[in-house]
Amino acid sequence: NVAKCLVACSPGSEVRGPRIVRGASHCLRGENYGQDGDGLGDAGLPEPPAALVPRVGLNGEREAAVEIIALCREASSVGAVVCLVMLGPLTNLALALQQEPKLRAMLPQLVVMGGCGNGHGNYGRATEFNIMADPEAAAKVFTTDWPDLTVASWETSLASFVPWPVFDKLLYSKEGKRSKVGRFLGAVCHWEFVEGREQPAENKVCLPESKKRKRWPEDPLPRLVDQGSSSASSSCGAVICDAVAVAIALKPEVVRKSCDVHVEVELKGDITRGQTVVDWGTSCEGAGRQRRVCWAEELDVEMFCQMLRETVAA
Repeated sequence: NVAKCLVACSPGSEVRGPRIVRGASHCLRGENYGQDGDGLGDAGLPEPPAALVPRVGLNGEREAAVEIIALCREASSVGAVVCLVMLGPLTNLALALQQEPKLRAMLPQLVVMGGCGNGHGNYGRATEFNIMADPEAAAKVFTTDWPDLTVASWETSLASFVPWPVFDKLLYSKEGKRSKVGRFLGAVCHWEFVEGREQPAENKVCLPESKKRKRWPEDPLPRLVDQGSSSASSSCGAVICDAVAVAIALKPEVVRKSCDVHVEVELKGDITRGQTVVDWGTSCEGAGRQRRVCWAEELDVEMFCQMLRETVAA
């Protein structure tokens, strides 16, 4: 999918971007995980050239866990600062920790996209997809004493929606035509779950019934994020979780409100396995817990939108 994104968004015919390595195919307990469909909205993006798709073990290519360790060691040796942004399940990082226990000292900044701190999940009733996909890996990451760990949670992404007028302008170039990035965004963001609004015919993708997501029975934003506010509505904008996490990594000042918390991952519950249990400092029995995780609660949405504009324009 990374290769598909590079092909879809690279200007001209030349594909430029970071080197791609293959990640883990199974979670720590050996189970398979994955999103419904292809993970890119079943938009029918063309397959990337074979040369872009990594093959572990061929031509000296390494798996993601080994690559994480190598990059951190290299950066540490030259005094560079590495910021690792985890946009999916935490398996690769957990495997890297298993192979190199000193990794935490070599990784000064870590941003994790995932989890929900209010018990309102998107995968299960109380679980967010990236954590639920590999709870054991998430537990290992959250019990590690990182120098700087920031979480971009599901509820924070919901609250940081991109207003539709802004999103629509991102799809078009200065000449008023769909840009290459715009065509990509229009294709992968067609889900009713993401949008909560009717799409123009040019954006719609015909899917078989088995792959269609069901419309949520009610508007999630007022219920999950800003209860009592009529302005918070999923019909107001696009929720782009990955962009929220990357924005936090690139420009930490985009976070307008945060809280230092203690986070544990439930591993045994029949209903709550994979839940991120957050201690907000309000419980009597949690007085002695170390709060080592920075939980981003609110973004400067205008700054976030400006970052998107500059990125798409580039």
